[in-house]
Amino acid sequence: MKVPATLDLDRVLEAALVAVHRAMQSWSEGGLQTEEPLLNHLIGELSRKRRSCDIGGPTASRVVNQIALLHRKGDGNTDKFGADLAVTLSIADGILLKTALFQVKVGDALTGSFARSQLEDATSDQQIRERAFVCVFDRVRLRTRVKQADAVLANFKSGAERSSQTCHDWDTLGEWICKWLACQIGKPSRVGDPNGIEPRLSRYVVERRNETPSWIEPWRPEGGKTVNRESNGIIPAKAWLMIFVVPESSSERA
Repeated sequence: MKVPATLDLDRVLEAALVAVHRAMQSWSEGGLQTEEPLLNHLIGELSRKRRSCDIGGPTASRVVNQIALLHRKGDGNTDKFGADLAVTLSIADGILLKTALFQVKVGDALTGSFARSQLEDATSDQQIRERAFVCVFDRVRLRTRVKQADAVLANFKSGAERSSQTCHDWDTLGEWICKWLACQIGKPSRVGDPNGIEPRLSRYVVERRNETPSWIEPWRPEGGKTVNRESNGIIPAKAWLMIFVVPESSSERA
């Protein structure tokens, strides 16, 4: 499958890579170069309003971003997450609907340290496993590498609870975006699927950070906001970034 013709891949890569680099620069200049502050910087940059940001192919399209915080406690008051950040891309009229779940990790010299328990959470069921990735951010060189979570877990030695792995040969963020948009990696969702990953995430929403009268949540479960309890106590993600690509009218371009 090719990247959807409705997208201008150059503009998509430019917008995404610039946002991530700006987030990493701001994070690196602070004193706490750990994962939680990095996640905050990433969410802030990726969810920023972008007026006149045309990423369309044959016709102009604009991006609408929304960020929601998800329920933070699993069963038994535990903190168990399949990912730090869920990212959903929805292209108008159901051309493409995909969600990726990222574990955010800080690395040095393009090497990261990973915990078996976290990766097992990320691959705890098929729906999450098919969409789960590990994203390593190098704090010194400000580089990013991405790999499927189950592939990272497969590199653990038998019985080891932690593993230090080099990320040099992982996909760069730009490579990952191209493959993901072309559906070479990561499973796409089926529009209207009541059991899809998007309705599942929607059940955990506890705060809509930039809620406006135009808030879009087509997969929101009937009956409104509810917290779903997973049988394994694992919440799919901590935060959820929703990216909608919609046609841009001539008045919006003016």
